[in-house]
Amino acid sequence: MASPLIQQEAWARMGFGISVAAFAVGEFSQVVKWRCGGSRTDVRGEVVFRVIFFAGILMLPLAQALAPEAVLDGAGVFVLGTVICWLGLLLRWWSFATLGTYFTTVVKTSSDQVVVERGPYRILRHPSYAGLLAAFLGCGLMLGNWVGTAACFLLILVGLIYRLQREEHAMAVAQVTTRLELGTLVASTVLRGPAPLARVAATLQDLSGGRFVLGIGAGVPGDEKVVSGVASQSAERFQVFTETVEALTALWRGAASWSGSRVRVEGVVPLPLVPGQAPPHLMISAHGPRGYDLVARLGDGWSTYGGVTAPALPERDFWALVTQQSQQVTRACERVGRDPGTLRRSLLVGYGSMQPLASEEAYLDTLEHAARADYDEVVVYWPWPDTVPGDRPTRCLGIGFGLSPKLSRPPWRAHGGSAAKTVP
Repeated sequence: MASPLIQQEAWARMGFGISVAAFAVGEFSQVVKWRCGGSRTDVRGEVVFRVIFFAGILMLPLAQALAPEAVLDGAGVFVLGTVICWLGLLLRWWSFATLGTYFTTVVKTSSDQVVVERGPYRILRHPSYAGLLAAFLGCGLMLGNWVGTAACFLLILVGLIYRLQREEHAMAVAQVTTRLELGTLVASTVLRGPAPLARVAATLQDLSGGRFVLGIGAGVPGDEKVVSGVASQSAERFQVFTETVEALTALWRGAASWSGSRVRVEGVVPLPLVPGQAPPHLMISAHGPRGYDLVARLGDGWSTYGGVTAPALPERDFWALVTQQSQQVTRACERVGRDPGTLRRSLLVGYGSMQPLASEEAYLDTLEHAARADYDEVVVYWPWPDTVPGDRPTRCLGIGFGLSPKLSRPPWRAHGGSAAKTVP
């Protein structure tokens, strides 16, 4: 029959093994999770943290081998260590459950990042890290070596402080850019086929964390010569435009093929969108009735600069024109049974008589007129006051100013009637 001391040691080893196994299972359950749409940041920082972290873990067995005399003896120490370890594990698991998909084992940020203030986060700023420290402190006490306990605790504390600094930096950057959008204004469908355009847009959508705006238009006379050397009629150009938009939305919905009278794609594998990622915000440039109907059917947004006659118009006539266009878009939405309020409207100015950056008064006046015409944002050509649409395409920068309260949560919608995805 085993002596009481041997039985006590056996129970201690079993208790320690169960604690370590529980910790490993909890951590592995988080490693296998995949957070769609999140952007991984700071790979170098992750490597540094993990080196420090695993060095801390190694201190536990190394200290027992190198400093066997540093003993913390007694059943009371073991029981205290067990209690501290399991309290730490329970706190960490509670943090996992509270954060859900927002908890990751590497630093990630995304456009739908939120600040969690429930569960343990009501009391502690970093409860998962506090639980981790407590778990390793408890493990050290269970092993009964004060050198290993102290070395492990201090190294992991240093690693977590370093990790927190990197997290704070990543979150600061993410918070600064959570509403900054990247987009085209606009991509010509004459120059770009639907399959490569869908893939490029999907890639930018993923890289930007869901904040890519695909501004798309029918192009201008002469675009066809770049591709085929032969000019086409306006009606042909618009047909290509319409079918390209329809093909794009079909590919983003999951279709591998699509065919129209002038545009055709077959066997697009793999499909463009990253799993779990919503399609890019599709902003259609249109200045006439056929374009407005296309916007109402398939657009997430609508962009206009007034049309080819707009740069020569006096300011008063310009505002009358773009107000009328906005009303026509509203009627187009109503004809197809769409709520006009779900369409984001973007007005491009900054050329001809329209110079909103000429003075503070001009800027405020432009925003006031645009808001009255039911536009949600104003995009300004900058910084050249004589810029007209199409000029200096490699140098001209468009800057958008939000007008509508709904732009604080832009209407990012998946095509085909899927659920909405918003960006805080």
